[in-house]
Amino acid sequence: MIHKSPRLGNGMEEKEDFWGEVESAQSDAIPSVMITGQPQTMAAPQQMYGAQPQMIMLQQPSSAPKVIGIFVIIYGALNALGGIIGVFGGALLESQFDTGGSGTMMIAFSMLSTLIGVGFVLSGAQINQRKKSGVQLSWILILVTLILGLAQIALMPVDFTGTGVNESFYYGSQIGGQVICNGICGLLVAIPLMVNNSMMDDSSLWG
Repeated sequence: MIHKSPRLGNGMEEKEDFWGEVESAQSDAIPSVMITGQPQTMAAPQQMYGAQPQMIMLQQPSSAPKVIGIFVIIYGALNALGGIIGVFGGALLESQFDTGGSGTMMIAFSMLSTLIGVGFVLSGAQINQRKKSGVQLSWILILVTLILGLAQIALMPVDFTGTGVNESFYYGSQIGGQVICNGICGLLVAIPLMVNNSMMDDSSLWG
């Protein structure tokens, strides 16, 4: 007769209980998990194709009209001041000396010079305001100044006695100087029309 050890018997019973628990655990139904809600869609970042926005570089307006306008105003003021002095000077000569009418002629030319100087001040102010009509008015005044200067050379008497100056050379140099000086003035006044980004308007004296 075989006797079982109590210790062995207890071990066998523990093993049987362990495997029984495993089998019962496997036979239990695995709980199912239900996910509710709507799936969210992930939008891919859109890429920009085609023409990209252009960058426009704005240039600063040219300061040429401002500078030329100021110079024209200064020139006109000096011209007007010189004309006023010439009027008083001619009157003084006419009253003190027998000038043969040259004093009266000097007064007349000086008065015209004063009016032209005032015109240059007005045209310079227009150029300073970026008006094309100011440049055109300056051209007209320069042409009048040239004609007035040539007339003054032709009409004002000059005494060459004892000077040793050749009469033809004198008149030629005077006329050439008038033409060159007035031509340079006309080109300087036209600078605002020739530079880029001068922002001159479309005003005109002759349409």
